[in-house]
Amino acid sequence: MMVHRAGGDERDGPKGLRPLDEGAPSRSAPREVVVERDNLKEQIARALRLEILTGRMGPGTTYKMGSLAERYGASRTPIREAVLELAAMGLVEITRGVGFRVIDMSPKEWSDSLAVREMLEMPAMMSIVGKLGPAQLSEARRILERLGDCADDNDLVGFLAADEEFHLYLVAQAGNAKLTEIVRQLRDAQRVPGLTKLASQGNLGSRQRDHVDILYAIEAGDAERVGHLVRNHLSLSRLSKE
Repeated sequence: MMVHRAGGDERDGPKGLRPLDEGAPSRSAPREVVVERDNLKEQIARALRLEILTGRMGPGTTYKMGSLAERYGASRTPIREAVLELAAMGLVEITRGVGFRVIDMSPKEWSDSLAVREMLEMPAMMSIVGKLGPAQLSEARRILERLGDCADDNDLVGFLAADEEFHLYLVAQAGNAKLTEIVRQLRDAQRVPGLTKLASQGNLGSRQRDHVDILYAIEAGDAERVGHLVRNHLSLSRLSKE
């Protein structure tokens, strides 16, 4: 199975937003995010969310609606709607008349959230072993190839988008839409510690290999190994947070 370097240059991750900290090392800086006129609110919400998840927008700083509107070349209405969506995810709190601040999860909240993910994702992925058809496996490989491309390019924003797509796609194959939505919400509220450091070192491939192993185990029909690999993969996030 080819899981690395698919031909082509497709990315789902936004690509055009200038890093907020323009003095940060360019090797670890997110790629710019192109915000198109169609679905402007969704585009902006996605761009801001990935900036938060990568740590480019951190807790303790107030971000003004007007500055964001100027940055995106948009009116304040889609900016406000995007921020309201992020607030509903539990990522930001709105400051009346000013803007918003990124919410910082306490270590206990973060650990509890990850524990719930382990309890949900591990059995969900184990349950799909032996049940995926050729088309489903092909789609999982496509996502994995894009993840590998992003790791090669040291594209942290694209890597995060592909990582989320990979996890949610496999969980969704269990056939429980409510389960998939809960996992999505848990991921929305969590930062991904350690990835920014890995990106700064050009070493995103070390996390990408976990996903390769998981898909290989699914294809091999080894449910026990799938559970073991998923647990270890999520545990790495816990270790990098501590």
